[in-house]
Amino acid sequence: MANKTSNESGGVAEPDTPEVESASNLGFFVGWVALPGLVVAFIIGLGAHWGARHPDAWFVDAVKWVAAKLFAG
Repeated sequence: MANKTSNESGGVAEPDTPEVESASNLGFFVGWVALPGLVVAFIIGLGAHWGARHPDAWFVDAVKWVAAKLFAG
């Protein structure tokens, strides 16, 4: 219980400062928005680069097949 502070009555009090809430919001943003966004952007960017440089690769054919199955009427 090194993270918690004790008060005068012997109980344990949670810190409720704005800095803690701000750090929590920043952690939420980084963990759930920024990092997944970067991963998705990297995958899409890599796919676009790979498709432009190697249009006859098996991976590009597989992506085109999946896209046709998903978006074809």
